[in-house]
Amino acid sequence: MCLATDTTLPPFPDPVGELPVGRHTLRAAQSQALADAGFNLVDEAPAQGAYLVFTDRCYFTAEALRLLRAAGPGRLRSRDDGFWDNTGPLQDVPEPGLYELALHPGGGAPLDELDPVDVDLGLVDVPMPEVHPAMARAMRPLRGGAAVVHQVQHWSHLVRLAPLAIFAELHQGSLDWKRAGLIRKAWAAGGIFAKARSVRPARLARALSQIHPDAEVHPTAVVEASTLEAGAKVGAFSIVRASHLGPGSSVAEHSLVQMSVLGPKATVGRHAMVTAVLMMAGSMVSGGGYQASVLGRGAFVAWGSVLLDLSFGRPVMVEHEGRRQSSGHHFLGAAIGHEAVIGNGVRIHHGMAVPGGAVLVAPGEDLLRDWADAPVDAGPLVVREGRAVPLKRAPPAVASDVPGDGSDALDGGLDHTLLGDDALDQ
Repeated sequence: MCLATDTTLPPFPDPVGELPVGRHTLRAAQSQALADAGFNLVDEAPAQGAYLVFTDRCYFTAEALRLLRAAGPGRLRSRDDGFWDNTGPLQDVPEPGLYELALHPGGGAPLDELDPVDVDLGLVDVPMPEVHPAMARAMRPLRGGAAVVHQVQHWSHLVRLAPLAIFAELHQGSLDWKRAGLIRKAWAAGGIFAKARSVRPARLARALSQIHPDAEVHPTAVVEASTLEAGAKVGAFSIVRASHLGPGSSVAEHSLVQMSVLGPKATVGRHAMVTAVLMMAGSMVSGGGYQASVLGRGAFVAWGSVLLDLSFGRPVMVEHEGRRQSSGHHFLGAAIGHEAVIGNGVRIHHGMAVPGGAVLVAPGEDLLRDWADAPVDAGPLVVREGRAVPLKRAPPAVASDVPGDGSDALDGGLDHTLLGDDALDQ
């Protein structure tokens, strides 16, 4: 039985259950997990006997439900400190790891009065690549597994859940393999090698992906451990790794998509890099690099815009429940609301939430609009108020200020400095 909380995640006005986590909406993910674990969803608690109870903002996998059922009645509590350190911030719970998910023993006791039951979710650290020491705090190991529980109470949780949901599916496949009999393993292994037609790791990684027959993948593209639905397209020389591409979504040529989710008809433009990004239906990034962010339905982010995603000082601050709070993370981008447009040259601070329907453009003072009568032989020109005008040159240097014969060395090097050549800059 599901308990309604009427939770929304600004800047997205949708009920929390309608927002995507991984390849499904939260409500659809709950329904799938219930069915896979052998539960039936009901509108009212049964008159007698034990039953499962959870809130509409609680994400869980089928494996977590199986472990809870085996542990016995009570409210699920995970004492995995590493997982809580990574995912716990901004979750409103009575104590760390005590989620809004319980196996109710029966009777009329509300969820918040049930005793905790400790459940070992069997989570593991996913190895992360080597990074520069300055980024060490931001690139903490991703801890996950087949059994995952997470309350969804802030837009940043959608960022965390996208890769967690993907890795949960991969880990579930590993568990199913371990539990399978010898004949089933041999059959599955034969199918993988038949798809790969090779023992090379790259070909095997491609074979582990689920690619719909109506999806299009260019022969030069690389797809590893990913799911591509009907109509999805991956262009030439692009890489899609540990990601989900929804129906009709598109990754243009020379792009990189990893640990990300693209909703129906979402588009990643040419030469773009998208990492740990959730793109809802119809959204688009036209190019550039974006990480740890959420794009709402129909949102557009232009090439040349910047979504900052890394804090070298304190954790990224976000707006939550009417005040600025720590997200608990140094690696977090921005949330772009439904139908919002981010223009070229716009820079957005990490942790920022842009309201739906907003249109942001960069200042135009340095955008050349009119050449007017600026002389091309007058030396360097500068754009001021949309017009090209001669750069105001520095006053002659005093002989005692510069080495040599007292010539105007500072001014002489100015042209080269502005043009990116400092060979003559004194």
